[in-house]
Amino acid sequence: MLDFEFEGYKDGKKIKGKVVAEDERAAVEKLKGDGLVVYRISVVGKTEIRKGLKDRHLIDFLSFLLDYMSAGIPMVEALDFIGEEVRDRELVYVASYLSKRIKEGLSLSAAMEELGFFDRGLTGIILAGEKSGDLTVVLKEAIDIYTRRYEFKRKLASAMTYPAVVFFVSVFVIIFLVTFVIPRIISLFQSSGQSLPMITRVLISVTSFFSDNAVLVVAFILVMVALYLLLSKKVDFQLWIHRKRLRMPIVGKLESHSVLYIYMSTLSSLLRSGIVIDEALEIAAGVVSNLYVRKQLSRLSEGIARGETISSLMEECTFFPKNVIYMVGVGEQTGNLVDVLQRLSFRYRSAVEEQIHRFVSLFEPIMILVVGGIVAFIVISILLPILSISTLVK
Repeated sequence: MLDFEFEGYKDGKKIKGKVVAEDERAAVEKLKGDGLVVYRISVVGKTEIRKGLKDRHLIDFLSFLLDYMSAGIPMVEALDFIGEEVRDRELVYVASYLSKRIKEGLSLSAAMEELGFFDRGLTGIILAGEKSGDLTVVLKEAIDIYTRRYEFKRKLASAMTYPAVVFFVSVFVIIFLVTFVIPRIISLFQSSGQSLPMITRVLISVTSFFSDNAVLVVAFILVMVALYLLLSKKVDFQLWIHRKRLRMPIVGKLESHSVLYIYMSTLSSLLRSGIVIDEALEIAAGVVSNLYVRKQLSRLSEGIARGETISSLMEECTFFPKNVIYMVGVGEQTGNLVDVLQRLSFRYRSAVEEQIHRFVSLFEPIMILVVGGIVAFIVISILLPILSISTLVK
């Protein structure tokens, strides 16, 4: 159930108020049944917050909740304390919303799912903790999982900042030269009537194309961006993009290893906290950001319910490497699956960090070669006619 604020008219009088209903349509029907003509209705507080919490705020929220509940404070009071203590507006709203819905009879996981700010992985972890009767244990694991994910994403973003800055600065410099500098120099060559070298004529043709069709080029780029943003909202397109991303030469390996690290570390943490295998597999799949991989991983929990082993189910997926399947099978046979998953997660985390370092190390010389080649082409195209003209003058 949700709280709605409304404005409307009844018997010629303007009325403001609140109503509780399952959704907006049910709220409007309820008000119409009372003889009210509604002209504005909205969920209470929805316009004041974003669609989700930042990873750092999410970790803070879970840490506060764990600290209070570990001290023996009931959940509702813990949420009220969080709402009073934190300053972030989103966290205040989340804490107050969850507290209110729990007072009305919902469980924490159900209230979190209703709010829509938490991913499937976290709501699944909380639900598993509620079933086991020890929520503090799964809260510790959730904090550990999302802290690792946050630090990993931050390290990845930090490593990619320098290559991104170099790339965009290089593109800006080249666009500036082609758009503003080269046309003025070329106009001098053309007015001289001198026969120009082939390389200079190529530069003139390229520059003229972008100068004459600048509006079309910009329009084409904007249309492509708008089309991508439109298609990115469709699940089929997202699945296609995520599948293609895994097959790209450098990015694909980095993406697959990142997914394996997140999945293995999450699954090992969940199993270590006592969550049953089928629920742990479903929750770990929900944490994975790649939709194509998530779709394959979701089949594992279904297969476990039929009595199959994890390793045999992994063989049916196209994502898992053979060494992972073999090691998971050994872990199942020896009863040491959690340790095996933990070792695999450490291995793939190290692999991802090494790949990032290698990519950054290779990116700089490659960019120097590419940008240097373009600049050299421009400089030679300009210098050759100048040298020809100076020779004629002598």
